[in-house]
Amino acid sequence: MIKFKTRMTSAELAALAATTPQTISRWARAQNWKRRKLKGSKRQLEIFVNAAVREYLLSTKQLRYFAGEITYAQETPADYSTSTSDLALQLQEALSMMTASEQHRLSELLENEGVSGLLSRLGIEEE
Repeated sequence: MIKFKTRMTSAELAALAATTPQTISRWARAQNWKRRKLKGSKRQLEIFVNAAVREYLLSTKQLRYFAGEITYAQETPADYSTSTSDLALQLQEALSMMTASEQHRLSELLENEGVSGLLSRLGIEEE
């Protein structure tokens, strides 16, 4: 099974493609693959493996037969949901239970008097 990471050195790609790192570097220059030098190294390149790089490598003689066995090493997607407070959920639930005319009147009240007017009508004192 072949695993592509998002960034790989020319030596790592050479091991996959059964070629030399010099050949991978030559392909990278010829195909204008996005690459950068590795920190702390004078000559080693890190190649950003995107669809064009994968497609080119898979078209090589060595990898042509492994195209169906490839997996991609990727981060597991993180859950970026925001946590809402109980009050926000209660207000949202209350709004969904109101009729259209009630929602319209509440909207007009908020536009005319603002939040402080709404709170004073509810009998909630401002501190």
